[in-house]
This record gives sequence, structure tokens and C-alpha cells, in this order.
Amino acid sequence: MLSSSYRAMTLDRSLGYVTAISPVRGQSALGVNWLFSGSGKVEARDADGYPLGRDISQNSHNIAVVFAKQMTPYLSMGVNINYILIDMPELDANSVGFDFGAMLYIEQLFDREKRDGLSVRDLQVGVIAKNF
Repeated sequence: MLSSSYRAMTLDRSLGYVTAISPVRGQSALGVNWLFSGSGKVEARDADGYPLGRDISQNSHNIAVVFAKQMTPYLSMGVNINYILIDMPELDANSVGFDFGAMLYIEQLFDREKRDGLSVRDLQVGVIAKNF
């Protein structure tokens, strides 16, 4: 599956993403994602408001690889590996981050007869640890 969006916003700003995800063998999924945002060029000025004769802009990119697997009928787990790049006037920064998550499907903990009698359906509990 491929998904993308791009939005030009006011003040010459932009925001967009591209995502691709595909099932792989063994109840697993693998995907990639690129999230970007930025501003157009703005005339640089000093503290007194006088033009410096150059333009500045700000851009940020988040590129991620995602892997998720359904371990049992009631438990799924996943990991997200991010590379973050930020380009600002007089400052560039980059970082790598890891996110871990798990989802427990409560309904699947009961046998079929008990599931049919439950008043609440599709109850899920999730936990995530972000930005390691």
C-alpha cells in the first residue's frame, strides 16, 4: 500500500509525507515513511531589523523503517527506526531514534463462546516507548 500527501500552507510553509507498507511472510508487515516540513525563503535580518542580504529557510525530514509482527492471536509487536534531519539557519541537527510498541487484543484472550457474549467488542490495549 502506498500513501502520500502534500500541503502548501500559508506563509509559504509546506508539509507532506510518503508512506509505503507491505505484508511480508509470517503475519508481519514492513514499511518505510518520509515526513517532511519546511518554510519558504525569508529575508534574513539582524537584531535591529536591517536586511543581511541573504535568505534563510527551515526544513525538517523524518525517515523511518517500520516492522510489525502478530506474535499470537492476542499480541502484536512492532519497532520503528527513525532518522531525523533538521536544517535551520546557522544550525543543522540529526538524530536516530527507536520506537517500540505492543498491542494486546483483549477479546482474543477468551474462547469463542465467551467472546460472543461480551458486551464490549474489539477492546485493545496498547503501549509504546518512543524516542530511545
